[in-house]
Amino acid sequence: MIAVDGISKTYGARHALEPTTIAFSPGETTVLIGPSGCGKSTMLRIIMGLITPDTGRVLLDLGPGAGSDAGPVEMTRLSANSLRHAMGYVIQDGGLFPHLTAEHNVTLLARYLERDENQIRDRVKALADLTQLPAALLRRYPTELSGGQRQRVGLMRSLMLDPPILVLDEPLGALDPITRYELQGQLKGIFAQLKKTVILVTHDMGEAIYFGAEIVLMRDGRVAQRGTPGDLLERPAEPFVSEFIRAQRSPLPQLLPEG
Repeated sequence: MIAVDGISKTYGARHALEPTTIAFSPGETTVLIGPSGCGKSTMLRIIMGLITPDTGRVLLDLGPGAGSDAGPVEMTRLSANSLRHAMGYVIQDGGLFPHLTAEHNVTLLARYLERDENQIRDRVKALADLTQLPAALLRRYPTELSGGQRQRVGLMRSLMLDPPILVLDEPLGALDPITRYELQGQLKGIFAQLKKTVILVTHDMGEAIYFGAEIVLMRDGRVAQRGTPGDLLERPAEPFVSEFIRAQRSPLPQLLPEG
């Protein structure tokens, strides 16, 4: 379980994130969406521990044997080792180290933690199968891979330690439409198979509806509406919700000839 409890962030006179409380549903995909500057990236960075909130806390419940007390605990009380095992992080274009091969990118943290080499090898093979990445590509460097291949490697790296929580920051935003469409289907299948708690940021409403069991639409540092895709489409909480959805409708169906 992961939750944010009253977190906020201010930069000078600008309120990047108003006090916000959200409990993310275990084993489900929650999508954060909204226009640029709405606060979703700030929330994500707080969740990942990359920035410190002005108020509030991030709560994690990693279950028994995770090196924490029973029940949810504040993220700041967890050891670095516990956090490495708690969350996997995928960013746009994979965020790979250019001087390492794909395989070394995937296994870097596991080797740092001195995992057994046989276990590492078996895990890499299982993840390559899961993400449909040909094994031969693991010997290549990031510059020798396509955008979709780099993103598969980034996903493998995030899953290497089998974390219960997976955080993805616009993972498909830099891909061409065909590759993006292909990876959307594969990612949704992976999420369903692994049943991890997924927090995904996107600018695309269609993508949010496709992935999200729940959508959090943000505006000006606050949550405009939180609910299922049907809630946002059929029961908008405020005019902005309808405006945001309407603005993202593609004109393509009207432009295509009939028949």
